[in-house]
Amino acid sequence: MALMVAVLFAILFQGYVSLASDPDPVRDFCLANTDSATNIPCKNSSDATVEDFIFSGIKSHGKFSETGLASIPVNVNNFPGLNTLGMSLVRADFEAGGVNVPHFHPRATEVAYVLEGKIYSGFVDTQNKVFAEVLEKGEVMVFPKGLVHFQMNVGDKPATIVGSFNSENPGSMKIPTAVLGCGIKEELLEKAFGLKGKDISKKKKTGLQTMALMVRILFVILFIGFVASDPDPVQDYCIAVTDSETYIPCKNPSLVTVEDFIFSGLNSTGNFSETGQAVLSVNVNNFPGLRTQGVSLARADFEVGGFALPHAHPRATEAVCVLEGTFYSGFLDSQQKVFAKVIEQGDVIVIPRGLVHFHKNIGEIQGTLLGIYNSENPGKSMFPTAAFGCEVKEELFEKVYGLSAEDISKVRGKLHLCGKAEAGFN
Repeated sequence: MALMVAVLFAILFQGYVSLASDPDPVRDFCLANTDSATNIPCKNSSDATVEDFIFSGIKSHGKFSETGLASIPVNVNNFPGLNTLGMSLVRADFEAGGVNVPHFHPRATEVAYVLEGKIYSGFVDTQNKVFAEVLEKGEVMVFPKGLVHFQMNVGDKPATIVGSFNSENPGSMKIPTAVLGCGIKEELLEKAFGLKGKDISKKKKTGLQTMALMVRILFVILFIGFVASDPDPVQDYCIAVTDSETYIPCKNPSLVTVEDFIFSGLNSTGNFSETGQAVLSVNVNNFPGLRTQGVSLARADFEVGGFALPHAHPRATEAVCVLEGTFYSGFLDSQQKVFAKVIEQGDVIVIPRGLVHFHKNIGEIQGTLLGIYNSENPGKSMFPTAAFGCEVKEELFEKVYGLSAEDISKVRGKLHLCGKAEAGFN
């Protein structure tokens, strides 16, 4: 074990941390400069600290609205570390019967993960087809970019979800507010919704207090086709075809059902590895509904003392939310500077695209992380595995690491890389 640990830390501080070509953009991160007195868009990287990459504002719910919803957005406006990284998230809590009114995000796809409760969730495509179902703890639903969607707590207890977006600032257009805004002539609203001028005026004055009128308007909106211009790509969704005998990239839209947009495999722990980690990944390979949506996620459980070996995701930024436990987490930038800190339940740390990162459960109970990515298939390069692959000559490793052929063979055996494990090294 001592040899393996020494090797891992040697890997962490070697000069080949960023294995792929430069990410897009061509820097590890660009911390938004909040000093309005300067015109410099990014904070000086030499002044960056681990605190710039951690957000601790979603440990508890926010203030509930009249609809029974309390939401706390985490985007570039309140978390400068997300600047240029192309992702954000939100915590949404619902009182029993609470509603998240129909809305859409013009700049992002959303993946909603149910932490607690029962949520009736759905969206409407541009053909006015409704995809809706009751989701329970551990289930995931994807809402394609730019499409109207909604949620309601149908359980008898409070409910909580975490929503993730593949944009640092996805935007949110609430249909009731947008449609009944004072900038729109009442004549237009009368023709669009069949409402009388006095009803519209009353609605504008009382906000959301007239619930019967609100419900009527919302259900009319759900079935009209003014959602938005074509999203990017130019279709609402493209459900991946898993039949290898066909060459059709997308499932026929007429055959698509709400089940194509729901994944139910995150409500339990996977099988633990030798490092004390169990990972359940949700990407386009096992959730075809994510095809073309640019998002994915993973649940990682850790035994006490369990850890994730140093690794990187070449195609995605990752936001990690602590669901349970206490972790030592961090990453290295391409200048070999380490950003690491102890994070606890409700904390979020963002890992810029392509950078080596790690996690260790340092608490006294089993811990759980939720990883969110801005790619449907982020990829994963495990550095111990990649660095000691069987296709690389041992001579190279001897020169790079100063290890003997015997030591290299032992490391490969411990990692089960070349066919069998070395006796006495497990």
